[in-house]
Amino acid sequence: MTTLLLLLLTLAVVAGVAAVAAGLVSGGLDDPTTSVPARELPPGPPRRADVDALRFVPALRGYRMDQVDAAMDRLGDEIERLHGELADRDRRLAARAESPAHANGNAGPAAGTATAAPEPAQAPKDGP
Repeated sequence: MTTLLLLLLTLAVVAGVAAVAAGLVSGGLDDPTTSVPARELPPGPPRRADVDALRFVPALRGYRMDQVDAAMDRLGDEIERLHGELADRDRRLAARAESPAHANGNAGPAAGTATAAPEPAQAPKDGP
């Protein structure tokens, strides 16, 4: 009789756990939570301190992919934008270097304007 009672109790517990795990019973397992809040990249261009402060919420098998993907997309976009700005700047500098004013050596101040020459440094006086 005791064996039958233990067997029925075991079956009831197994059935209850299976029902909760399958979601058949409301109030089952909630989404995993963490006490560590996610720190995402702030709006605007990311800075070194923003990347250093970046934290992802640990998930069952690592970090949450959506948070990591969003951060990597933003950083990749910012890197591409900066590379574009550098390429534009390099093109402008190359065009300016090839312009006729620079080629003739007239890159200095406009003609007729005087520039102040630096004053020579005075040697310290010896003695009182």
